[in-house]
Amino acid sequence: MASLRTRKVLKEVRAQDENNVCFERGTFNPQWVSVTYGIWICPECSEKHRGLVVHLNFVHSLEKMKAGGNTRFQEFLESQDDYDSCWSTQEKYNSKAATLFRDKARAVLQLLQKASLLPWLKKVLQNLDPKQVKRLQS
Repeated sequence: MASLRTRKVLKEVRAQDENNVCFERGTFNPQWVSVTYGIWICPECSEKHRGLVVHLNFVHSLEKMKAGGNTRFQEFLESQDDYDSCWSTQEKYNSKAATLFRDKARAVLQLLQKASLLPWLKKVLQNLDPKQVKRLQS
């Protein structure tokens, strides 16, 4: 069973955008997520996703779900010149557009992680004496 924190994050993200429907088929109440893209998918579509190259769909961070979302991914795909709404699942997730979105989501995640460190870093810097700060600068 998922931890309380995990369930809370998933509940928050699920309430956003169109995350209450499967990204691929539009069916209601999807039970699976692709953290790589931050999208929600139904059990039938999860079979297709598992068939993709493993490194493209490896679940490694719930925080990445916050950078994605069904609507964000769809809007991003549609904004790309090479997007084709008739793509197969394989073509969609191996496309240049999907690669760009993965990179964008990864960058957003890194910014979120850095931002969460800022209060801690600020506190550490406030507690340094001037001599320590000069050593860090050199």
